[in-house]
Amino acid sequence: GYSITTDANGKILVTGGSDNGSDNGDMVIWRYNADGTPDTTFDSDGTTPGIVVNDNAAGGNSYDWGNSITTDANGKILVTGGSKNSSSNEDMVIWRYIP
Repeated sequence: GYSITTDANGKILVTGGSDNGSDNGDMVIWRYNADGTPDTTFDSDGTTPGIVVNDNAAGGNSYDWGNSITTDANGKILVTGGSKNSSSNEDMVIWRYIP
């Protein structure tokens, strides 16, 4: 994890990266309840409660990572980070999630 914040409901949000087993990494958001347990309502694929994963943001199917996380006035989650494109250059990325 590279950045942490809390939302208006006291949920804890962490962003960073995680190795996906394919020799590259994905941007990940972990969300926890105020008591530190994983928020099981936050899940991108139905198998990993409390975790949302994004890969291939810049089209290169390579490394993606979140550097900073915050929430806006409407409770949407904003993450800034990077993603390697198909030329292996690193692009700046902004992800926006509606929890």
